[in-house]
Amino acid sequence: MHAMLVALALAALPAQQEAPPAEPAAPPAPVAPPAPAPDQLLVVLKPRVVVHQTPVRLGSVADLLGPAAQVARFARLELCAAPVTGKPRLVTPAGVRLAARLAGLELEKERVVGAPQVEIVAHWEELASDQLLAAAQQWIVARSEELGDRVLLEPAVRPDAIGLLRGGGAPTFEFAFVGKPRSGGPAQVKLSVFQDGALLGERVATFQVRRFGRQLRLLTNVRRGETIAPSQVVVIDGEWTNVNGTAVLEAAALAGTVATRDLAAGTVLVREAFELPLLVDRGGTVRVVLRDGALEIVATGVAQRAGRRGETIPVMNPGTQKLMQVQLVDKRPGGDVVALLR
Repeated sequence: MHAMLVALALAALPAQQEAPPAEPAAPPAPVAPPAPAPDQLLVVLKPRVVVHQTPVRLGSVADLLGPAAQVARFARLELCAAPVTGKPRLVTPAGVRLAARLAGLELEKERVVGAPQVEIVAHWEELASDQLLAAAQQWIVARSEELGDRVLLEPAVRPDAIGLLRGGGAPTFEFAFVGKPRSGGPAQVKLSVFQDGALLGERVATFQVRRFGRQLRLLTNVRRGETIAPSQVVVIDGEWTNVNGTAVLEAAALAGTVATRDLAAGTVLVREAFELPLLVDRGGTVRVVLRDGALEIVATGVAQRAGRRGETIPVMNPGTQKLMQVQLVDKRPGGDVVALLR
């Protein structure tokens, strides 16, 4: 009875199908080794490229295959300037070979393959006038000591905008003074704009300069040929804009000099208003010293023109009636003017 129940239970179970044995996994496909580089340079032109640098180089418009040294040299070959926005430029295999020949490089016709011509496209954006002006102003402020103690800049002439290649590097600048005022007035700064090492253009920015700083002003009138003592000046802080000349900042700088013209009280002192005093007038006597090692010879001559300390003037030897060129050195307390033979 028990055996019959077991048989009936087994019969009621659904029949189970045996799963077929799993097939072995397929082996991975073999990876093809990279093709060896050709023995000679091969230039494969692309049909269309968007460039971000100017000038356009061969490495930007073609895939270069071959020896590493040749690839590096030809990749730098300059083909043309980047085109303007909306006006693509076409480069053909013949144009590539011509550029190579002009650069002194050999490139055979069969070594240039790929597209029959390359369409070169570039997109430009504007480096605005205000950006150029701000860069120039920052540069000139950093060099304000060349214009005065303190300066105030007011833009006078704005530079025109310059185009930058979109996607290229950040612009860099070089600056130089075109016109630099000695007092107030316009200062011109030339900007040279570069992107990725290429010069994109040059512009000039003009600023009106107002100068401020330390000044020496006269407290008394001074006549031409007179010296100025420290007690005759006062130091103030003021504007130099309308002062013509190089301002004198310390009274000690005037030591040994005399006024070249009459100066009124209140005048701002400038170096151009002073000079070294005359040591000798025309026709005056000059003691000429000739030194040769330990030997010293002194002769007396007659000045053929007036002269100041450090100047070279002609002196006549009355005995020989010959001219000597001498450098004026000093005037002794006794009145003798000493000079050295040149």
